[in-house]
Amino acid sequence: MAVEGTYNILAKGKEGQFILKMDGDALAGSINAMGTEAAIEGGTCDGDEFKFFVQGQSPMGKIKMTIKGSVDGDKISGKMKTSIMAIPFEGTRA
Repeated sequence: MAVEGTYNILAKGKEGQFILKMDGDALAGSINAMGTEAAIEGGTCDGDEFKFFVQGQSPMGKIKMTIKGSVDGDKISGKMKTSIMAIPFEGTRA
């Protein structure tokens, strides 16, 4: 799949990393971004577009983040959304 790989990302001035891989028809892997290290849940992939969820901790308690984006060659971009904000991210394949 075109989305599989390790990506170094930048979101709100902070560096992070997505590790994306296919597990059958599902998108799996993990993230380390915005102070959250978590396994991907409910991951889907349609061509170069992807969507997944992660559970993380914040100063306000446990949060669920929805991450949607796309891959274009070695570039990745999209948004990380919580119930109170959306944070754009971009990056490149490691």
